[in-house]
Amino acid sequence: MPALLISLFALAGDPLSKEAVKELESLKGEWVLERLDANGQMNEIKPDDRPVITINGTTWKITKNDNPILVALIDPTTQPKLIDLKTPDGDDKHTLREGIYRIEGDALHICLFVGGGRERPAGFEKAGSEETVLAVLRRKKD
Repeated sequence: MPALLISLFALAGDPLSKEAVKELESLKGEWVLERLDANGQMNEIKPDDRPVITINGTTWKITKNDNPILVALIDPTTQPKLIDLKTPDGDDKHTLREGIYRIEGDALHICLFVGGGRERPAGFEKAGSEETVLAVLRRKKD
């Protein structure tokens, strides 16, 4: 089995669907975090302070952070599209965050539930509320 496909296995040990593998391949590359909405406030990030997220399969590395974000699930066949990320909590620990995402041109919008327990956001209408975080990433241009 090619190394790329091996690296695209879901963290639970189940292989990702063909659609999921294709979606992750289309997201591969460097993305810049432009906005992070939380607690009901839109937070633009100053250009000099914007971290770069390098997406490579199920591993997403953030500049100046050794503990990557891990994709636990991605399903581009649903509306809205589903994504579950294991976000770093330090000391090699991660928290599973259920979410949704959409791609608009060169922008990737990810809405994650950050309240207590697990719950997937139903839509983008309340993204950035007290229980959700909305990250807007833009594909880095050369």
